Amino acid sequence: MGEYAMRTRPPNVLVAGLGLTLIDQHLVLRSDIVRVKIVELNEEVIEMVSPHLPRDSRFEVIHGDFFDVLLQLAARGEAYDTIIMDIWTGEDSESISDFRKASRLVQQCYPRALHLYHSFQKAVDTEIVNSHLPHAAEGPLSFVPDCYSVEELRRRQAAKKKD
Repeated sequence: MGEYAMRTRPPNVLVAGLGLTLIDQHLVLRSDIVRVKIVELNEEVIEMVSPHLPRDSRFEVIHGDFFDVLLQLAARGEAYDTIIMDIWTGEDSESISDFRKASRLVQQCYPRALHLYHSFQKAVDTEIVNSHLPHAAEGPLSFVPDCYSVEELRRRQAAKKKD
């Protein structure tokens, strides 16, 4: 979860899913983060992990469905620089369907925000990288850390082909 906190674009962050508060424990360390709004569907999860949430005025937890809350926040004009979705862990058809719905809604409501999808981030990163490489169809890359530039990725892919 530290990776998502490092990748987060400040100052305003929206998090879908409370989980075990791991992302929150990392975000609280960032002084450039002004506001973190967390949306959790399950009230039992909120009650269970509330004692472990950072005691910080920048953090707010909302009980509700992320899809509904996202539309309400956008309609009110609330701005977010990063949206982290930490809700789905499976690769079953329902999880994938929810991921696609969330992806579309987030893009529709906050097209300029950085979108991070916890369980699916490796697939998203790989898809983005492959879409920028000329011969991606010949051999898609597996997950590539975000510290590489597209030029470096092209160089590495060319070197792989030579081997």
